[in-house]
Amino acid sequence: MTEVSRLAPRPCFPLNRPGWCQTPHQAPIKTQGLQDPEPAREDAAGGPTIQAMEGHARISPDVLARYAADAALEVEGVRGLVESHVPRHRAVRITVSEEETVSVEMHVALEWGTSFGEVGQAVQNRVGDYLARMARARPARVDVVVDEVGPVRA
Repeated sequence: MTEVSRLAPRPCFPLNRPGWCQTPHQAPIKTQGLQDPEPAREDAAGGPTIQAMEGHARISPDVLARYAADAALEVEGVRGLVESHVPRHRAVRITVSEEETVSVEMHVALEWGTSFGEVGQAVQNRVGDYLARMARARPARVDVVVDEVGPVRA
């Protein structure tokens, strides 16, 4: 049985291998096909420990949208994100298909004089890399929609 943590469970992010996940500061752990979990026991220091058990965790699309927004705003030439006036149409939209592939649609404002193609590609690369690193969810596609162009940020 693999000991996962002391006192409180840590978040577990799915890997590309079925039945495996990884916590932020640990090696991958097996989450499916484990033997019946042992009851909590006390370690040498007298504190209870939690044993690994079958299950999995998912990351909310809202969290992925926040990660994508942060990544896009770090790209030079991006002034900001553009919210829609239509209800439920946000600046960053995450879609997760039945096959569990992630797609991102971003509505951005760019600075005058920037190359739309270069900045758009930089946003795509940055968002894809950031989501892959932070959530192990490399998007199948990142669509960048330029909704506004304005003066350079001070």
